[in-house]
Amino acid sequence: MTGGRSTVPLDYSLGFDSNFAEKLRATLYGEKIEPTDRAGVLDVLTLKANNSRVQFDVLPFLFENVRLARESESNLRPLNTLIAFRALDHLDWDAFRADPNGFDFRKTLESLKDSLLPDAQACLAGMYVNPAILHFEAQSLGTQALLLRFATLWHGGPRDPSRILGELMEFSLFRLGCLAKTELSLIWGGIARKDVAPFFGPIVGRSKDMLRRIRSMAWDMTHLRLMEQAAQARKLGSFFVPYFVSLDTRWRDLMRLNPVRLMLVDDARRSMLFARSNEESFQLALNECASARVAGEFSPEKVAARRAAASNMDAQSMRQIVVEQERPWV
Repeated sequence: MTGGRSTVPLDYSLGFDSNFAEKLRATLYGEKIEPTDRAGVLDVLTLKANNSRVQFDVLPFLFENVRLARESESNLRPLNTLIAFRALDHLDWDAFRADPNGFDFRKTLESLKDSLLPDAQACLAGMYVNPAILHFEAQSLGTQALLLRFATLWHGGPRDPSRILGELMEFSLFRLGCLAKTELSLIWGGIARKDVAPFFGPIVGRSKDMLRRIRSMAWDMTHLRLMEQAAQARKLGSFFVPYFVSLDTRWRDLMRLNPVRLMLVDDARRSMLFARSNEESFQLALNECASARVAGEFSPEKVAARRAAASNMDAQSMRQIVVEQERPWV
């Protein structure tokens, strides 16, 4: 019927961390920005200009930064950045291809921003209580607590990867209420080697701003989870190939710890499994490092209960654990 040909539509979904998103806003608004950063923004805009199947996904940035506007009405960074992305819908892409240094919105930028403001405000307000955003905020706080616990273990005892993994499994199960396998795999892959992976440098090197950097690292790992979620999206027969755009070297360091070799999606159960290149050694390490108490937590009933609890993770509870874990470092 098709003459021996088939078409598989692919939509390339580009998500952004807060750093890149704000650099894009600065570029569009003519704010002061480093030339190398501006060049990076223009490169990404050129990708979209040259391929109609490239889509921009602003949700990862909003997942990270909505909390800033929620906590302080005077913080306009998320709102202004959201408006900048909305303004791209009005950009003359033909003119941009001809001259990437100019932005023609067919009206003045100020009048365009004014017209986009009401909808952007309503969108942001709706996200304050969005269940998905609240869930990922809680998940990021849980990851932050896990990294803080890792820091305490690294600097407070023998730097034995097996000991640290075993202790982190205990902490994950009995304090966070779930077994954070993705995060544990990343940590294990970063320390079970001759030299600790650069991504964990702020922790193992005990940098002076370690607490702030751990919070950023937690969001990097949460963005990785968001990419996994985007890979499951289906729309009108299309599926998404997620990409994440960042100007931070730290993100590249994280991706080097995440060499995915296989992804299995079960549509019926709405579940997903990832296999990384170190999956076999990590699974063996999990079994070898598990205490008797941890080993008793893997019955089907307990696993199902933890999955249900993880899907309803409470940000306030996670925030309290973060405060507890930060206390020895303050």
